[in-house]
Amino acid sequence: MDEKRPKNSGVMIVAFAAVAAWQIYDMATTTEASSRTLVILQYVLLAGLLIGLIGAVLNFLRSQ
Repeated sequence: MDEKRPKNSGVMIVAFAAVAAWQIYDMATTTEASSRTLVILQYVLLAGLLIGLIGAVLNFLRSQ
């Protein structure tokens, strides 16, 4: 009963990629100047998404 259930890396890759793409699109198509705090938050979120995407890809490759 101590078996870990494997995570579905494919779903994680798609989710991270979709949210990262949406974040990049949102940042690229903004029509008004954002505050410095919001821009920093957006870049931190994007960096976290890309790190998560890389981790999901590595996890997928390791499980193969």
